[in-house]
Amino acid sequence: MIEGYLFGLPTLIMFATMAASMAVAILAWRQRRAQGASIFALLLLGCALWSFGFAMEAAAPTTSQKIFWCKLGYLGSASAPSLFFLFSWRFCLEREAPLKLIAAAFFVPLMTVLLAWSNHLHHWHWTTVEIDPTTNLSVYGHGFWYWVFDAHNAVVMLSAIVLLLRMALSSPFSSRRRRRAGLLAIAAVLPLLGELLYLTPYNPIRGLDWSSLLIATSAIVAWTLVSGRMFELLPVAREKLFEGAAEAVLVLDSEDHVVELNPRARQLFERSSEASWLLHPLAEVAPMVADVLNDVEGQRDLTLEVDGEPRHWSLSPTVLNEGDSRGRLIVLHDVTTRRELEAKQQTLIDELSEALSEVQTLRELMPICSSCHKIRDDEAGWTLLEQYVEQHAGMTFTHGICPTCAERLYGEYGICREDLEDL
Repeated sequence: MIEGYLFGLPTLIMFATMAASMAVAILAWRQRRAQGASIFALLLLGCALWSFGFAMEAAAPTTSQKIFWCKLGYLGSASAPSLFFLFSWRFCLEREAPLKLIAAAFFVPLMTVLLAWSNHLHHWHWTTVEIDPTTNLSVYGHGFWYWVFDAHNAVVMLSAIVLLLRMALSSPFSSRRRRRAGLLAIAAVLPLLGELLYLTPYNPIRGLDWSSLLIATSAIVAWTLVSGRMFELLPVAREKLFEGAAEAVLVLDSEDHVVELNPRARQLFERSSEASWLLHPLAEVAPMVADVLNDVEGQRDLTLEVDGEPRHWSLSPTVLNEGDSRGRLIVLHDVTTRRELEAKQQTLIDELSEALSEVQTLRELMPICSSCHKIRDDEAGWTLLEQYVEQHAGMTFTHGICPTCAERLYGEYGICREDLEDL
C-alpha cells in the first residue's frame, strides 16, 4: 500500500473501470483487422489510463501528488473523445477519416497534454488547486485553455453522436447496426452530461469529475458490443448481401406486418420512404404477394409490372422462429428470362413433334388412285399427290416435263428424246 494514500469507494470503482476497459481493449485488439476495431482498442486503453490516473489522484494525500496523477490521466483522457469520433466515423461511414480531419481532431488534445505538463510555467490549464477536506478530491480553478479543451471535446463528441444517430435512423429498422449505433450514441451522451454536472454549482460531490466515472458505462457498452460480434465481418457481410440482393426480400412479423424491405423490394413495390411500409400490413404494401401467400403453401409464381412491363416472379416463403420472435421471410426471384426460355423450348419441342408426326405419316401405307394418282386423306377425301406432300412434308413442287412424256406428247412436231436429254 502506498503510504498516506486513501483508497475509498470512488477509487475502487475507478480501478474496476480500468480493469474492464483493459479487458475489452484486449478483445478488440485481437480482432483489429475488422473495421474500427484497432481504433476502439486504443480508445479503451485511453479510458483505462484515464481511470487509473483519476483513481490515484483521488487517493493521493498531497497537492503535488494529485497534480502528477492528474497529468498522467490526461495522456488518456485528452485523446479519448477524438478516438471515439474517429471510431464513429469508421463505424458509420466504413472508410478511414482523411488525414486533415485526424490532424484537426488531435491538435487540441496534443496541445492540452503539453500545456498540462507545463502548467506550472503559465497556469493556462489550472489556475489553482485545493483539496476538499471531506472527500480528499481535488478542486481546480480552470484557466482559459481548459475551456478550449472542454469545448473541443464537446464538438467532437457531438459530431460522433450525429454520425451514429444518422446511421441509426437510416439503417433498416431491425438491423443490428441500427441497434448498435443507437447504443453507442447513448453511451457518448452520458460522459457529456457528467462533464456538465462537474462544471455546474449543482455538483453533489465537490471536485468529482462525473465524466470519469461515467466512462464505466462506455466500458460496459463496449463489452456488450464486442461480445455481440460487433467487429466480426459476418454480420456486415449478411447486411451487405441483404441490401445488394437482386431478389426482392420482405421480412414479416407474426401478424404479417412488414418489418423489413431490401432496396429491390422497395423499388418493386414503389415504397421509397420507410414510413410507407414499416409495420404496415402486407396486404397494403404488396397485395398480390399477400393473395398468393394466402392461397397455398410452398413455392408460387406471380406476375408484377416493372417499368411498365410484366415480369414473372417466383415466391419462396420461409418461416422464421428465433426465441420469442416469429415471422416469415419472403423472397421473390425474377424468373422472367427463365420463363421465356422455357416457352421457346416448348415451342421448339412442339414443332419437332409435329414434324416427326408428319414424317411418320409419310412412312405409312397411303391409299392412292391407280388411275389419277390422287391420295385419300384422313377425312376420306381425295387430294392430289402434290397437295398431300406439300401439306404433310412442307415441300413445294415445281412443274416441268420429262423427255419420255415430251416425245410422247410432242413427237409429231419433230421433238425427240435426244433433244430434251441435254436440257
